[in-house]
Amino acid sequence: MTAIFQYLIYLCVSCWYSLLVWPVITEGAGLRIWGLPLLFFPFLLGGYFSGLSFVAPRTAATSATIMAAILLLVGLYSHSQNKYAVVYQPSFFLVPFALVLGISYLAFRNFDRSLWSRAGRVGKVTLAVVAAIPAALGTWLLVSFGAWLFGWDA
Repeated sequence: MTAIFQYLIYLCVSCWYSLLVWPVITEGAGLRIWGLPLLFFPFLLGGYFSGLSFVAPRTAATSATIMAAILLLVGLYSHSQNKYAVVYQPSFFLVPFALVLGISYLAFRNFDRSLWSRAGRVGKVTLAVVAAIPAALGTWLLVSFGAWLFGWDA
């Protein structure tokens, strides 16, 4: 059951981070080079690590915690310096980090076997489809955003 919650929270948090960062991109405010992870991490978190929570929950939890920690540092920097790096309310970065950290902790604590290894044939097909949808969307967004960012549009 933890894998399902992990999947859903990673999807929701990645959508939340995408909604926070997208206005910065569309308004042309510009980000420094350290801001590039802010643009790519939501796609990785929701696209790949959410699906990875079915197969390897500890790996997904570790990777998601590292990504969320970087976004936590952005929120803490914005809060401590009163310089709003991305958003005007730094708690928009702090609260999702707490959710990711909490579910990642549960994934470490309650890990016995992955949901994939416990599922039968129909369950594995269902898990593969459920994991493939955000992965395909994440891949499409990464490629199209990278093409837009680096000027590879045809």
